[in-house]
Amino acid sequence: MSVETHGSGGGAGGGGKLSVDVSLNGRSIPAKIEPEDDNHYHVSFVPIGSGVYTVRVYYAGVEVTGAPSVSLSCN
Repeated sequence: MSVETHGSGGGAGGGGKLSVDVSLNGRSIPAKIEPEDDNHYHVSFVPIGSGVYTVRVYYAGVEVTGAPSVSLSCN
């Protein structure tokens, strides 16, 4: 998935650090964040089984309010 930090100071000018929390049934799943350019990041993870995964986005350690809640269903 892609995350855009436009308007948040997340680019090369710096601000806070982008992080994500991916989980399945409360179990945290490692995720990899790769910069695409100054304001865009690619986030990936390897599913560990079937179920609905929850993805939360954080900037400077604070959950992004107003960000869409993301749930992924993997079979």
